[in-house]
Amino acid sequence: MLERALAIQERAYGRDSTQVALMLGNLGLAHGALGDNSKKCELLERALPIFEGAYGADHPHKKMCQEVLSAPPPESRNSITCVVS
Repeated sequence: MLERALAIQERAYGRDSTQVALMLGNLGLAHGALGDNSKKCELLERALPIFEGAYGADHPHKKMCQEVLSAPPPESRNSITCVVS
């Protein structure tokens, strides 16, 4: 459902809008909760520069993405460490 909403928002607002970044963050967190840390990282890494560009380095949305990406993943066979630049 969130993936369909993401596609709709990308068409409506553009791929680099803050609305899309919010959906990327939510979708990334959902994938992380389901154990797909690779997809979580991919989505949050896409949201991070959108938030930073729109709101600046100190905005809570940008910081949340960084914190989630920097946190060690839960122990599972799907674990992958996200690299934050």
